[in-house]
Amino acid sequence: MDELLSNPLIQAALVTVIVTALNALVVFLKQKFPTQAALVEANWCYLQPVVTAAIAAAKAQATGITGTAVGNIIAKALDDFSQAYKTLEGKEASAKEISAARAEITNAVAKALEA
Repeated sequence: MDELLSNPLIQAALVTVIVTALNALVVFLKQKFPTQAALVEANWCYLQPVVTAAIAAAKAQATGITGTAVGNIIAKALDDFSQAYKTLEGKEASAKEISAARAEITNAVAKALEA
């Protein structure tokens, strides 16, 4: 067995198999547990118009805007995202996609109100 494992060709083959298996595991884990950034990037075509509209609505009401108004802007943008996703994908957005969209919209509105 030691002779077999000390063979450079066998070692190279084992390293190749291990690296390939680890790469496959990484790809599987990324698909199974996508990050929020990956979800936002994957759905940016749906998010971009609603984020832009949410920013415009927040800026239009910027003077004296209340927490309720901001919540309403975010809720409308999130509903618009959900409707666009359902219309174009033919299925409901997942809870993770909704959560990632909510975070992205909330951050964009908060930045718009800071300016």
